Amino acid sequence: MPFANSHINKEECYMIKPLGKNIVLEKEEKKETFINGIYLPEDEKSKSHIGKIIAISTEVSKDEAFEGKINNKVLYRQYAGTEIEFNNKKLVLISNEDILGVIEE
Repeated sequence: MPFANSHINKEECYMIKPLGKNIVLEKEEKKETFINGIYLPEDEKSKSHIGKIIAISTEVSKDEAFEGKINNKVLYRQYAGTEIEFNNKKLVLISNEDILGVIEE
């Protein structure tokens, strides 16, 4: 079992195991904006910084201060993490310290 040492959403397993104090998020894509049929491209300031936790490293999962869990939506710092595309999904590998809060639905 390749992920015995981390907490991972098995239904959405992307084969990326976060190490150290890192977390893998699936980035929430902002919807395209149209005004009167004209596409308005998204600029850096308006990008969504919300993601769904899909994997948590063992070190983070042992940290009682970290309140995030698999499948939680979280808000993260604007320029934090490393964005990657993997299996046609936009993911962010990010430090747990760059998670600003859990979004309650």
